[in-house]
Amino acid sequence: MRRSPRPADITAAEAAARVKAAADADARALAAAESGDVVILSAMPAPQRYITKIVTSNGVQFWGTWDFPDRWAGQGAPVDIAAIAISASTCTKMQNQAIWTYKMGGGSTGLGSLRGMHPGSDVQWNVADYTTNFTSMADRGTTRLEVVRTSACSSTGKNIGAAFWYEANRGGSVVSVSISLGALSVSYSNPGLNDSFGTAAIYQVI
Repeated sequence: MRRSPRPADITAAEAAARVKAAADADARALAAAESGDVVILSAMPAPQRYITKIVTSNGVQFWGTWDFPDRWAGQGAPVDIAAIAISASTCTKMQNQAIWTYKMGGGSTGLGSLRGMHPGSDVQWNVADYTTNFTSMADRGTTRLEVVRTSACSSTGKNIGAAFWYEANRGGSVVSVSISLGALSVSYSNPGLNDSFGTAAIYQVI
């Protein structure tokens, strides 16, 4: 499967600024869609994607975000896959997973659902994307996963790695998902137009 280049790490403040800029652009794009001035692409565009972190008292939260180009109105059949892959000590625990999706224009759409959590490895979400009236209903979204030390940890100093991945899918039926820090592989019973997009891994000692 073709892999797209990974962007450099950014700070949480930079990610927030980009999300705000995307929301402003979404409003302009929505007006263009309503006027009929929109392009439906035949190829899968690469979304912007980020992985950021927030250190907590006994662990770290990882936040993964995707944002499709404003004029992309081609999402078809569910589902897409969003995932945070981690590399963590066996004495840590994953918790507080969450996902939020937003349509072009900024409204919350609630199209994400937990697909599965695999301790020390990853958490995966289904994104039931679709397009209505030339408006992408999962144009952008944010995911969260917290990794904390447990009483089984003999000491601090556990180095935790994380990367965010998104599988954009149009027309395929997902059979299985395999993920690591460096790769996402999705198998389909009837492959359509699809591609995987990821970030470089970031790390935090807890």
